[in-house]
Amino acid sequence: MKVSLSYLFPVLFVILVIQACTEDTNDPLPTFGKLGGQVTGSYGQHLENATIKISTPNFNAELKTNEFGRYLFEDLATGDYKIEVSKETFIGKSEMLSLQPNVVNEADFSLEVGEEILMVPDSLINAGVKSGVFELRVLSNTSWTISSDSEWASLSSSGGNGDSKLLVTWTENMADSTKTAILTLKSGKIQQSIKVIQASAIKIIDTKGIGGNQLASDPHSKVTITFSRPISLVQRIDPLFRNCQGASFSPILNSDRTELTFTYSCGRLGIKYPFTIEFLDDENNSHIENFDVEFYDKKLAIDGMVSSTYAAPNEDKLWITTTAPAKVYKIDMNKFEIEKEFKYTELGPYEHTVTLNPYNNLLYISNRGKLDVYNPETGQLVKSISLPKPEYDLYSDHYVFSMAFNKKGLGILSLRHTGSSGEKWVKIDSSKDHLISIPAEYGYEEGQFHQAFSVSTSNDQKKLRFVVPDGNNRGFYESNEALTEFTEALSFVGEAGFNSAVYSKADDRTILDLQDFSVIDGDNFYRLGYLGYSNIAFEFLYNTTKPLIYCAAIERGAFFIYDYKQKEITQQYSSGDWRYTGGTLDGKHLIVRPHDMEYNESTDTFESNLLLFLTDAFYR
Repeated sequence: MKVSLSYLFPVLFVILVIQACTEDTNDPLPTFGKLGGQVTGSYGQHLENATIKISTPNFNAELKTNEFGRYLFEDLATGDYKIEVSKETFIGKSEMLSLQPNVVNEADFSLEVGEEILMVPDSLINAGVKSGVFELRVLSNTSWTISSDSEWASLSSSGGNGDSKLLVTWTENMADSTKTAILTLKSGKIQQSIKVIQASAIKIIDTKGIGGNQLASDPHSKVTITFSRPISLVQRIDPLFRNCQGASFSPILNSDRTELTFTYSCGRLGIKYPFTIEFLDDENNSHIENFDVEFYDKKLAIDGMVSSTYAAPNEDKLWITTTAPAKVYKIDMNKFEIEKEFKYTELGPYEHTVTLNPYNNLLYISNRGKLDVYNPETGQLVKSISLPKPEYDLYSDHYVFSMAFNKKGLGILSLRHTGSSGEKWVKIDSSKDHLISIPAEYGYEEGQFHQAFSVSTSNDQKKLRFVVPDGNNRGFYESNEALTEFTEALSFVGEAGFNSAVYSKADDRTILDLQDFSVIDGDNFYRLGYLGYSNIAFEFLYNTTKPLIYCAAIERGAFFIYDYKQKEITQQYSSGDWRYTGGTLDGKHLIVRPHDMEYNESTDTFESNLLLFLTDAFYR
């Protein structure tokens, strides 16, 4: 069967035309209309130059009436329009109109002679911290609009006619600062502003733990809280540390109600405690805050487990070595910050010792079988010095557990066998390529000593001091500058034993732990006796004429200040377990090292802390 193409073509054309027309009818064309009318006075007079404003959410326009009071807007898209009419010395009007297509929509207005009134009784709204609502009254004889410049302060209406009421709603202020929103009320040329001020949330901006001196009339520790603005009433204070039942809290507000003090008898120096407090503000809103109280002034975290410390004479710099990881820190004791840090090589889990050599200003760190020398500025290893081998094959190496150098580069190394308590001491001369020699004074014969403990340089860094703990020559010794003579400053013969010596970094005073405790102060020797604890970390108080020492009882949680001339405790506090105490030369800072550490199992490392106390805290 054959089909003629000349027959099919007109048919296809008709189909395509019909389809195209069908698709066009799916998109309706916009429709338009006109808006016109007349504005007259209350006596029917034509009002020329009256202002006509029309608006939708997406469109606005305005024009003036002609000499006959007439106006006309052309080609307006259909929809709902707000029409506002105003003229000087007349009271304006407004109305809504739904514009119809293809016709002139009429809207006539008759205005009364008079002055437009637009006012609000409340031009300032004080919003509370919490979310809330305020009923705003508008007094007017005309139409008006109102808007807000802030999302947090919203309005229940955008306008009205005559007297009316609307709601101002605000959300809770979680910020640290006060919020301000401006509501703008308009009618013609009249405009008024209403300010909405919302106070900031009450925040705890500071807390302070004050240790209680157990020798004072009020021995209890105190907590002080500072708020960002006044509170009205404390409802409850809950300590979250449950291992101590303290005295009643007895909260007291200061006169401006921004500072709260309460008793917390469980508070120990060096410890942080968590609390919860519930209180009311001046709008009677309830607030609940969690906070921590630190019974110290600052904390400084360092990586590793502290293995040794060294404070050079007449300086406020503290050197620290750690293990896991093996690092060296230089601490500025006045700024209480890490000034330098670097890694060092550690060959074994042995007691490390660190010191500065005043001859070459290099840092010496003990290691297994050797003494490593570092540049303290760069952290670079300068030299490794081999230590003499033990006399007995049973022990493979020595390590240094106490050492010091003088300004000539001469030093004493106190050695121990690895894996044993066996000890000896040797001389070292850093001016001669660190030559190590066995001194003639080493041995067990008369006039000799085989041990030298707590080796230190004198305050002028010319002499060395040390303690001989055993034998017939037991005592406290001081060398000459050439290390050729050793003078016994104090004999320990007949004493029960010796544990350690602590040297002042500001002068040549010394604290000796001979089971009982003693202080050497110039030519004076003060036997203090037993101070109630067998193991104490000591430090002198500097920049004071008072003969005072800090005493931290290790593993006993006690800290006290002791007058060694009067042989009496002047102040005593409960504290954490501290293994080191060090003061600044101006006497303003005390730095302690708590025994507590944090262990990271995934990295097999530790984190230690140093705590700073401003010493005026002990004299409040």
